[in-house]
Amino acid sequence: MLVSLASRFVFCTKSRNCVVEVGPPIGTKEFKDDDARLTTTCRSFPFRFLFFCVAVSVILLCNVMAWTPASRADLFKAGDFAPSNRQHCVEATSEGLRWEGASADGRIQIRQVKEGPQFYNTRTGTKFIPRGNNYIRLARLQDPWGGHNFGHSLFDPIHYNAQCTQAALSAMRSKGYNVVRVFVSEISSGSQDGPGLNIDYMRNLADFLRIAKKLNIRVIVVFWRLPRQGGYQPTIPPPTTMEGVNAYFLHQPFIDAKKRYVRDFLSELKAQDAPLEVVLAWDLENEAHFTDNKKPLALVSGNITTANGQIFNMANANDRRRIVEEGLVYWAEQVSVGVKEIDPKALVTMSFFSPASVDGDDPRITWTRKVISDPEVGGSPLDLVDIHLYPGSIQIEDELESFEITKSRKPIILGEMGIWMPPVTKVDRPIGAIDLLRRLQVRSCEKRFRVIGWVLYSWDTLETAIGRRDIYTASDNDWEIADRLSPSKLYEPCADRSFVQLH
Repeated sequence: MLVSLASRFVFCTKSRNCVVEVGPPIGTKEFKDDDARLTTTCRSFPFRFLFFCVAVSVILLCNVMAWTPASRADLFKAGDFAPSNRQHCVEATSEGLRWEGASADGRIQIRQVKEGPQFYNTRTGTKFIPRGNNYIRLARLQDPWGGHNFGHSLFDPIHYNAQCTQAALSAMRSKGYNVVRVFVSEISSGSQDGPGLNIDYMRNLADFLRIAKKLNIRVIVVFWRLPRQGGYQPTIPPPTTMEGVNAYFLHQPFIDAKKRYVRDFLSELKAQDAPLEVVLAWDLENEAHFTDNKKPLALVSGNITTANGQIFNMANANDRRRIVEEGLVYWAEQVSVGVKEIDPKALVTMSFFSPASVDGDDPRITWTRKVISDPEVGGSPLDLVDIHLYPGSIQIEDELESFEITKSRKPIILGEMGIWMPPVTKVDRPIGAIDLLRRLQVRSCEKRFRVIGWVLYSWDTLETAIGRRDIYTASDNDWEIADRLSPSKLYEPCADRSFVQLH
């Protein structure tokens, strides 16, 4: 099926009876499931058949060699789907679309029990253990700030596919998964025609939530930054002492804009009668962090006043840490109001990468001790905290400990757990990834870490900006990772430490 990337290819030998016809490639807008055809007729056997097979093999080999990252980029620039998008739909359909279980009734809330915080269903009273997958679609999108940008395209009006969505979520549910984590695009979510949101984009997200409700899957909706359109970018620039992402967290106009954005977002979904109760949590910011190469953290002297009204001495190491910790807490306090005003029962979270995963050349900084703590001891009002781990090059315990998880009423979930392929790690087979992910699940159950939910990154994402895949997915090796980590095999990793032999 790799014979041509642009049009149909017909190959005929001089035997007049040998024909190979291949439809347009999977991934083009013209593709239909029944379009890819391979027809051969050979009446002179074995010579002509052998000649035919050799010829086809040569053509296929040439096209495989030509299938480079550059050719993938060209396809994206043309505005088409990534080559994998519709394949996913076909693959998942064989298992999906048969789920006939009960739809999602009752909200998921948090209660305190003897063992600590616990998710539960408000209608049934039963304990809820988040087990799921990140469902990611990526494409090269038209950037309103110029050119194209490779980004999240799941709900993009051009790329959204309800049939593929239902097939994928059905397949997840058939394996026992109950949570899906999805990303909102800062490129596509704002209106192109004036202030506000892209209504078509919001309509697609509302449709996704209805599908999830029907299949009894809870959704974590993830925000990142501000929409590039729709009038959400602040008109008041930050002071000269604040730059980049640091200003995003420390400059009040940015904070007010984010609060207005999430308020508008939930209001529009409510207006479209989307089932907001199916949302497990609103992740206000994916992998929130500061950078030490931008002001004010790049400064080594002077006093800085931030949005919370506090003054910090940039020559003081303790103040430099406080500006990050207290900045995150204040930002969470302000932005979470935008959610709670529209849906008071909604759960809010923020997500963070492992501080231990940042090497010496990486300017990113995140300290999570304060944001995990309860409000009465100076912590944040977040309902839960979402941490991300990709073990392999660092010990699991070291990564978990770097979050400085304190005793609090907040549940901790692993909203992204994944395994990098070589050369980032030495894990060269899916079975090795499964073993490491199981170890991560069990280690995270320890009382000092308090993790009570696990979400794999990712379900079946093959599209990448670099032209090659670098993270294992649930679909690898004929869905072996999805099957081996399935809640149907072990519903609660914390209940059975023999789930994996620790050593």
